[in-house]
Amino acid sequence: MLWTRRRGAAMARHRLVIGGLVGGLALLAGCASDGGDTAATPSAPSSGGATASASGSAAPGSGGNGSIYVSSTTEGSKVITRYPIAADGSLGAPIEVVNEAADAETFPGVVDGLGDSLLTGTFTQYWTTEVQQRDATTGAVGSTVPGKRWCGGEGLTYNACVLLDDGTLARTSELGGEGLREGTIDLTALSDGSTTKTLGPYEGLSSVLGSTDPNVLFLTISTEPQVDPPEPQPGTVQRLDVSTGTASELGSYPTGWYPICPIGTDSVLGYPPDGSGAPSVVGPATIGELSWDDKDTPLGCSADGRYLYLQQIPQPPTETEDDTTPPNPSTSIDRITVADGTRTPVATLDPGVWAEQVTR
Repeated sequence: MLWTRRRGAAMARHRLVIGGLVGGLALLAGCASDGGDTAATPSAPSSGGATASASGSAAPGSGGNGSIYVSSTTEGSKVITRYPIAADGSLGAPIEVVNEAADAETFPGVVDGLGDSLLTGTFTQYWTTEVQQRDATTGAVGSTVPGKRWCGGEGLTYNACVLLDDGTLARTSELGGEGLREGTIDLTALSDGSTTKTLGPYEGLSSVLGSTDPNVLFLTISTEPQVDPPEPQPGTVQRLDVSTGTASELGSYPTGWYPICPIGTDSVLGYPPDGSGAPSVVGPATIGELSWDDKDTPLGCSADGRYLYLQQIPQPPTETEDDTTPPNPSTSIDRITVADGTRTPVATLDPGVWAEQVTR
């Protein structure tokens, strides 16, 4: 698979749809302890093609504070690997959870995760054709249901999908496009694909983020019509009580602000992707002085909201080099402590491997 600047830009747009808006950004993709761990250093490739920091010595399955999912694509297949996030933000040992056939048109991908539950999808042209609920500690599939155009998106339109609990998916109607559109949210049973409840409509619905509370979702609501080409419009963040369908406003955000992840159950962290301002929170949570440059892509936060993870995919030296072998540079993942802005390298991924998103 060849890397080009055009392909890199397309990947970034795709991640925003799947890992950010759709996956509950995780953003939307992860770490040294507060006592100071050593930075990630290269070593023999693991099954997922990544080298975790020295602090990441926990047994597979340990964590409890979310997960980072990384992926690599070789000729004819795609491998997705999970790194559990521990309470101190460190990474556990890698667990291969998906190894399936893939090509340019059809491929597996992470939709969302919650604890030891993982939701994946089979994507064709960036839309799901079916979704799978998996055990995130083994990758074993618990259920598979048809999910044509449930999650994903391409161009101006997309559907957001987040897990409420092990067996329930919250998925929006088709969002995006020009103008100011209404959106609904279907609660779908992953056992049989049936819709148990429909919430809304919500005028201007532009994204949905999951939380650690199965009764709480965060909605971003645009207050200005979308334009072509699309760009983040001003709006409000609302906290949705899933049990009643009632949304309460947490605050407003300016033009260009994009949500990254929830901080607790009453605030959302976001930033302007064009670098026009600093990261900020909508809601009562407080954060330290956070900053990064345009080479970094925010992936999402740990489940407790204490740590933000960034990915840096350096541009290969030429546009024609195979990006799975040297001399192309490795992707790095850093952790930022949200309370004070401290940045620590946490993992170095092999060339051709990158993080898909961070889940709760």
